[in-house]
Amino acid sequence: MRTSDRIFCICLIGVLLSLCLAGCTAHPDLADGVEQAPQSDLPNEPQDEAITSLIADAWERVPIVMVGGELYFSVAESAAAPTEVIGTVSGTVEQTALPEADWQTNCGLVGCEVYATEDADIVLVRDGESSHAFERPQPSEFAGSAPPDQSGLAPEEIEDVTVPRGLMWKGMFFRQIQSVALNDIPTDVEEIGAVLRDSYRISELDFSSNCGFVGYRIFRSTKTPNLLYIACDGEYWVFRFAG
Repeated sequence: MRTSDRIFCICLIGVLLSLCLAGCTAHPDLADGVEQAPQSDLPNEPQDEAITSLIADAWERVPIVMVGGELYFSVAESAAAPTEVIGTVSGTVEQTALPEADWQTNCGLVGCEVYATEDADIVLVRDGESSHAFERPQPSEFAGSAPPDQSGLAPEEIEDVTVPRGLMWKGMFFRQIQSVALNDIPTDVEEIGAVLRDSYRISELDFSSNCGFVGYRIFRSTKTPNLLYIACDGEYWVFRFAG
């Protein structure tokens, strides 16, 4: 073989080796010498419609208006007919907050008239051609969010108020147990209502709590019927049936 042919062969071999080495360093599973986990092993963004709805809406409280110092919570519909104008929405707060003054909402509607209805527990807020119904829930039999002052009472007169934290739904007590990651929540969750009242000792009325969360939505999954979920302040809380 001529000398020129040998040089050509050596150069060709060198080029082929360079291409092979370049292909190895460009492997998609390698970066800076660290092997990357397969895409199938990485957590995926939730795509289920129920989870998407949970992410979008659950951090806010349901629409609420304050009338006469009491909170009225949004209801899907009401057959109660309006009777007279009793006020006008004069202010609003963030939907993550609770109204603190009469004629204030957490859902806008500033300037809209508030109507009394034939049902003393329901008011309507008129927004042009639309009407939004709000209902006043039955109050808890245990007033206030703090236990009563029992200082000075005899030992036999002191009431035990050390009860578990949780909420009531369908006459059943669900105990607050922990917060979880979003991916730990089943994808078939559905909204079943919202916390309507809170007191130091939990009421037997549905949608009552003794741990806060007033106005926040409650979710349930058919996959885990013994669990309820609430999203609040950046966390997903789990409540387990305590029966």
